Amino acid sequence: MRPKATVSLPAVPGFVRLERRGPSASGQVGCLLFLAILLTLIGGGILVGYWVNPKGEGDMWVVPVVGGAFFLVGVLLLWAGVRGVRGLKVPAPELWRDAAAPLVPGGRVRLRLRQPGPVTFEKLKVKALCERVYRRVVSKKDGTTVEDQETLWEQALLELHGERVAAGAVLDRELVLDLPAEARPTGPAEPDGRVRWAIEIWGEAGLLRATYHPFEIEVRGAAG
Repeated sequence: MRPKATVSLPAVPGFVRLERRGPSASGQVGCLLFLAILLTLIGGGILVGYWVNPKGEGDMWVVPVVGGAFFLVGVLLLWAGVRGVRGLKVPAPELWRDAAAPLVPGGRVRLRLRQPGPVTFEKLKVKALCERVYRRVVSKKDGTTVEDQETLWEQALLELHGERVAAGAVLDRELVLDLPAEARPTGPAEPDGRVRWAIEIWGEAGLLRATYHPFEIEVRGAAG
């Protein structure tokens, strides 16, 4: 899987560049494809096994239902993975924030989105969100947990349709992030887990081509 080419853009005076959150886009797509193929094979294997030997007693009807569920989820993830692979050819955007504006509850922060071409977006959306990340118990018997998220707040910052960016050109937009007065700062959360803030950029760039880029920001307490 070959990642998209990196386009180097000049710095924005008075702004600091935000770092991308989590693994690279190619790494995310690779993990998604691996999971999609695994679930598809498991579900397909269960369905084939039941079709070859359908005899059984009691609750055997559950077998094709479980197999079908695995297979369906796998196919849906595979579809998303293919869109992600094609999206790797789209140059990555840059997100900058006003260096002088503090990220505190009730604050107003200017942002700069810079998207290099060539790309034509059917839809480009930027949103800010706050979420609580925590461990959710899935089995009380052995204490097994999984990571889950609860969205506490979100705000749409930009939505464009039919935007074409030519090769060598840059889509440059200034955005405004208005943090709510009751914003919870980044860090430990109640009753458990932690609060994190992010700005997400979603793009639909034609048939089977999707992009997703999350940028993490740190919101401090009012006195921080």
